[in-house]
Amino acid sequence: MLANAISLLSFLSISAGLDGRFRACDNSQHRAPTPPSVGQDEHTVRECSSCHSVVYCSQRCQKEDWESLHQAECRGMRNEHHVLRYTKGLRYSQTYRAFHLSVLRRAFDGESPVLKLAKVVIPDPWSRKGVYLGRKVVLSIDVADIDDPLSVDPLPDFIKMTLPHIPKHLAKRFKDLVGLFTAFETSETDKAPVLVNGTFFYGDLEVNHLVLLRKSQAMATTHQRQDLPPKVEICGSLVYTW
Repeated sequence: MLANAISLLSFLSISAGLDGRFRACDNSQHRAPTPPSVGQDEHTVRECSSCHSVVYCSQRCQKEDWESLHQAECRGMRNEHHVLRYTKGLRYSQTYRAFHLSVLRRAFDGESPVLKLAKVVIPDPWSRKGVYLGRKVVLSIDVADIDDPLSVDPLPDFIKMTLPHIPKHLAKRFKDLVGLFTAFETSETDKAPVLVNGTFFYGDLEVNHLVLLRKSQAMATTHQRQDLPPKVEICGSLVYTW
């Protein structure tokens, strides 16, 4: 594990120089993006003007997410944003979020030690052979932990220890993201999704990204680089702070 930790920190230090521009969309029902209108910047995202905490790739996605999740959570997100900005003087912007997402995505590219760890075949005690149990574990990356930045937790344990720290207004979004993770059906290990929790610090604020990742597919994703097709897709993410 120590060797993996050293390799990971070295890898992330290189990734820190990457351009983090993503077209992000917080609509969990996001599908193939609508082509931009004439004269519209294809990199433009629609940020919620009330809470400044979620972004969308189109008016359609914004409407869908408002009806399914954001209408119930927007006030809570707005209050949290105001407390951080006007009490602590901190504003965790979408630019910082995009950069942290790019770092996490890069951690799963190519020969990353995190990717290798995620694809380890775990013996299944309820069968006679080793099977991939990836949908039952969560990988955590704490970039502030120099000694041991990687940890692996069974999904039920992760939910039990994390849910109390999720604000009530984000509980539904958290459960939906976990549900999307467990709902993926594939018999091919390299196409199986990975759920990762990345921890960063912004000032004295601990910012956690719960991100659903998988090897690139033909289908559209909710977070995509616009210059090159990513090797790893970010299918959904949630930001929460401690």
